[in-house]
Amino acid sequence: VTLNPKLIKAANRLSIEFVGHYQTICENPTNEVLWVAINPSSALSLTKQKLRLGNDLARFPAPFINPSMNELTTLPFVFAKSPSDSIKNAAAVMASLGGEIAEWRGIDYPVYFNEAPADQHFVVFATNENRPEFLKDLPSVDGPEVILADAPNSRFAKMLVVTGRNDADLLIAARAFVASGKVLIGERFKAKSFKEPAPRQPYDA
Repeated sequence: VTLNPKLIKAANRLSIEFVGHYQTICENPTNEVLWVAINPSSALSLTKQKLRLGNDLARFPAPFINPSMNELTTLPFVFAKSPSDSIKNAAAVMASLGGEIAEWRGIDYPVYFNEAPADQHFVVFATNENRPEFLKDLPSVDGPEVILADAPNSRFAKMLVVTGRNDADLLIAARAFVASGKVLIGERFKAKSFKEPAPRQPYDA
């Protein structure tokens, strides 16, 4: 049985239906003449190829987190060097968003310094003056931004760049991205007028 690859989506269910007849008319649907046995050793063979998506934040959380998969997500965090407190806070904010999306499936954040993980989607934290070597050609920004870009040294991986002019900008970029609550479009999210939400009040739910 050959499957049409154009029908394969992110989440799929393969159903097998048996239709049989033992005579042309007046059949008894409970007749035990009709039966089917599926060999327990049957297998579905797939030939797959990873493709690079376009830079569009409208697909987020794809390709970084896939909520339809019932397994732990691994999403590396990359820093230029040992991060400051503000950058740590920004990483914690982004980690909380990943945890909310992954839910019970769980998510793991391995940490890299000045190194792009091989063939993996990842989140990188960088400022104009403090950025990993592989981002040296990224144009300087004029404020808090989150940028979706192709990961280096990979034919399919993407990176989410949380950036700004300085550490304070970077923290604003992370908070604004998480709190946006909107459908994002394009490869850049700019936090132009972010205002910290008011603290929650007891029993306001």
